[in-house]
Amino acid sequence: MTADTFFYPSGGEDAFFDSIKALAEKYPHDLRHYLDLFTVYTSRRSFIRQLAHYELFKLTVDLPGHYLDFGVYYGKSFFSWHKFLEVFTPTATHKKVFGFDTFSGFPSFAPEDGTEDAAIQKKTGGLSSKTFFDEFKELLEIHNKDGVHPGKPRQHRRRQHHGHAAGLAGQESRSPLLPDQYRRRHLRADAGDPRTVLGPHAKGRRADT
Repeated sequence: MTADTFFYPSGGEDAFFDSIKALAEKYPHDLRHYLDLFTVYTSRRSFIRQLAHYELFKLTVDLPGHYLDFGVYYGKSFFSWHKFLEVFTPTATHKKVFGFDTFSGFPSFAPEDGTEDAAIQKKTGGLSSKTFFDEFKELLEIHNKDGVHPGKPRQHRRRQHHGHAAGLAGQESRSPLLPDQYRRRHLRADAGDPRTVLGPHAKGRRADT
């Protein structure tokens, strides 16, 4: 199977995952085994980003407002914010994750973006996740059903077919960590409101996260 996700060039990463692939072929397991034991099979380099996202979340968890994820790509950061909200602020259903992406790669480059570099997908059409878009929408539904209020309607979908970035609103959760005054004024108990919206488009260049 050909990899459709771009990984930044790294000899160490390639060697590590080649070894993991050989091990998986030697000792095969079902998908849930690998996903549930992801720390067993992921590399230290891959794990760094997860830790970085967690540290950023800790710095912002007590702040009011939403999370904006510019450059969803395959959703690594998008679903990290989603899960952090669900795990650490399970009752803060006013908080959302908004993701923005063209899902077709960089539409163009401006002079301030510097020169193109095909080796790292810095080119027109680079870092495209077009083939992932339909899967991404289904993943949103799966994750929302697995949320604090499973089975409740969580998303609306509207997609405009032009070069602008698609706006995506992800999981929201209510936070017990917010100041009492903010909680009384802004938190609402209606868990049946749609939580995930695929709709308004934002102009601008795509940013990978």
